[in-house]
Amino acid sequence: MKKVLFTLLLVFGLSAISLAQSDKMKEKINEKIEKLNQEIMDGDASQSLSESQKEEVFKIEFNKLKEVRAAKKANSSKEDIKDIHKKYGKILYQEILTKEQKKARKKGKAKE
Repeated sequence: MKKVLFTLLLVFGLSAISLAQSDKMKEKINEKIEKLNQEIMDGDASQSLSESQKEEVFKIEFNKLKEVRAAKKANSSKEDIKDIHKKYGKILYQEILTKEQKKARKKGKAKE
């Protein structure tokens, strides 16, 4: 009985830890999305991210973070991690953002 109880507590504890990490990851991604949107709006307020774009950016950032974490666990080189960032950056800037949004972001970043 003690072993079963201990096992249940262990499983519950590990699942609680993983949920907390997931929440941190989501919070970090949402901060990145808001920063990106603010940079775009600083350049041209009419070019802000749509809700569907925000969802797409969230998916991209989530997958990027997962892949980077896996690469770090596998002791990958800094070049490998840099390549992961480049891969997802290309997706973001070529498939998600419009030309006008890219121009607005560039203009907004220049103001800083």
